[in-house]
Amino acid sequence: MKSLSLEGFKELFGEKPKFAQKIDVEEGSAAGIYRKLTVRYSVPESVVSSLGGDDRGVCYITYPQISNGGVVVALHQHALNYWLGKSEVMGLPFDFPKYAEEAGVEKPEIDADQVYGAELVREGYTVIAPDALGFENR
Repeated sequence: MKSLSLEGFKELFGEKPKFAQKIDVEEGSAAGIYRKLTVRYSVPESVVSSLGGDDRGVCYITYPQISNGGVVVALHQHALNYWLGKSEVMGLPFDFPKYAEEAGVEKPEIDADQVYGAELVREGYTVIAPDALGFENR
């Protein structure tokens, strides 16, 4: 599979939706077995104001060196671990805010049973792992 640039992203997923004012794609790799894109996208103001969230969404799109053609959206758990999100299903490090640490909040561990996105990529699937509103980067 070729490297997925912004043009490749548009080719796979089409032009950005009308509400998305801005989409940023940052390329990276993880563990050498798959490629990882970090996609930051704008969220409609009506959604942001009604839910009190950030105006940017973040997701990982990971794809294997050899694809089987399947695509899976990997959703993270909601077990009151608001620091965890897309990183948990991919088994990647996550940012734990300093203010939480200073307030005495214990940094949660990634549950190995939740790292199913990385397993799917190893099996040849492209995996899209977004943050739900209020989790990790949202």
